[in-house]
Amino acid sequence: MTGRDMICQLLKTKYKYSNIPHTLDHVLEIIAENMNVLDVWKEEQHMIELRDEIKRLERKLKVIKSSPKRSWISVKDRLPKEGDDVLVWFEYYRYGEYNCLYQTHGIGTYFENFKSWLINGETGWRDLRVIAWMPLPAPPKEDDAE
Repeated sequence: MTGRDMICQLLKTKYKYSNIPHTLDHVLEIIAENMNVLDVWKEEQHMIELRDEIKRLERKLKVIKSSPKRSWISVKDRLPKEGDDVLVWFEYYRYGEYNCLYQTHGIGTYFENFKSWLINGETGWRDLRVIAWMPLPAPPKEDDAE
């Protein structure tokens, strides 16, 4: 029920057996007399909104809890299936002005035949060493997007 509906209901109840008021002042007087009813209505609307938000968050939490636990897998323990794209944590040495060892992440694909990685769609990383990897999460479903 909207605020307008609530006011109309108040007017109909108050003037069930008599004439409905025709002046704005009279309508405002009736509203002022019944502010507690309107306040209760606003509070109920707020509670409904909160309940809907709680339900939405509970659905999200359920999805998160049902998702497989993700953690880094050391390449010393296991390598991904050949040709699968995975999230990798790797280090590489950058020569030239930088002369520094960097660690970062990217999307990698392991190739067993070459004992080599394709990282972020490129080969030829100098002194590349993949440290760990994890499977990529499933793509989002359309109804999850907000």
